[in-house]
Amino acid sequence: MAASTETTGSLESGSRALSTQRRRQAILDAALECFSTIGYDQTTLADIRRKAGASTGSIYHHFGSKERIAASLYLDGLRQTQEAGLAALLHTRTARTGIGAQVGAYIDWVVDHPALATFLFAMRRAPFLDDDEPAIAELNTDTHERAARWIADRVAAGELPDLEPAMRWALVYGPCRHWAGSWLRGTTTTSPDVAKRQISTAVYAALQALI
Repeated sequence: MAASTETTGSLESGSRALSTQRRRQAILDAALECFSTIGYDQTTLADIRRKAGASTGSIYHHFGSKERIAASLYLDGLRQTQEAGLAALLHTRTARTGIGAQVGAYIDWVVDHPALATFLFAMRRAPFLDDDEPAIAELNTDTHERAARWIADRVAAGELPDLEPAMRWALVYGPCRHWAGSWLRGTTTTSPDVAKRQISTAVYAALQALI
């Protein structure tokens, strides 16, 4: 009987956690839609509440303010881009395929999430992120540390130069972000597939030149 009670309690706890996560995500999705269509400055908590179908109490419980919603949305988007690139990288075995995987994962994410990508580009220096700079730095550090072994192995094999993480990330993702910004604005005719091929080739060559 005790085991059965514990199992039931665990299931109920898991169900509540899932419901809470869904409510949180519904608020974030609604906020992104409002920010994308109305504009961040013009969006109110009432707009987000109506779009999400949430109560005022639920919004304050999960976030507390429009600024905290926006900051959470930014951090979630940043985490998604980093996880996509890291997962792609760690499934490869050579520098060439790893770079191609990182470039491809980033561009694919932008193409699949244009509204969130636009939000990330537009809001990087927004005042609502001031208190979250340590969290952003922690995300970046965690990503670098999780990629460190893969990179060290490629450096030891003579496939990559020994660079500090910030420099390597700038060389890999700088061109990706430049193309992505142009694509989101509609100012490039280069397709995502061509961009992935050309950028990964150029980044690999640039890194090889530094060995």
